[in-house]
Amino acid sequence: MVLTDGDIIKVLHQIIRPILQYAMDNKVLSSIPDIKVPAQTRQKKTVSNAGVKLATLYRAILELYSDDGFYQALFLFALYGRRWNEIRTLKWSDIDFLSGTYTIRAENNKINDDQTYELAAPIIVALQEIKDTKLGLVFKSPVTGKELYSPKKQLAHVREKSEIPQLTMHYFRHILVSAMGEAGTATTVLSASLGHTNLHTVNNFYLSANHTKASSVANTAIEKITHKS
Repeated sequence: MVLTDGDIIKVLHQIIRPILQYAMDNKVLSSIPDIKVPAQTRQKKTVSNAGVKLATLYRAILELYSDDGFYQALFLFALYGRRWNEIRTLKWSDIDFLSGTYTIRAENNKINDDQTYELAAPIIVALQEIKDTKLGLVFKSPVTGKELYSPKKQLAHVREKSEIPQLTMHYFRHILVSAMGEAGTATTVLSASLGHTNLHTVNNFYLSANHTKASSVANTAIEKITHKS
């Protein structure tokens, strides 16, 4: 496999970002510099039979982690469109079970603004089954109790169970985008539910900062796709 410049930059970003985050947490750095992938190196990934893949992933997660709310919630967040950095930095204080929403804080998303989304019902169930103090990070390392940098071993189990060999934490989003596109979900809803801010695609939702409404519509679409017989 030949790596493009964009691939190399992405790998470096994945390796270096936790180090930079640690430096910022300890006040060595005031902010994390943004490492951007050159636009010409980005390639659109087309997923065939995406609806089937999304439903298969959903069932695989529920079956693999029927007694493990921690990893069930972690991978369901990915299935519902959250980036890995958004998942691993999520705190219990970011979750509002009463209103059924959660917030991705500005420092952990790509637009530097708080984004509030609807909590999908399956995620609520999984979160409530996590045996934890419900303080600090939601997805702490089961080994160290500190930040979880990679669910590599568990992702391999999901990859094998779903029979999607190219599955990565980010590939969840590619599957979701293609599946919802196949289902006819409006691009305004899809883009806003994923946290995008391009005014050409999220004009109707983002101008009113309504990520919550968009994610609610998206969650309904995902439920229909994943529960097809």
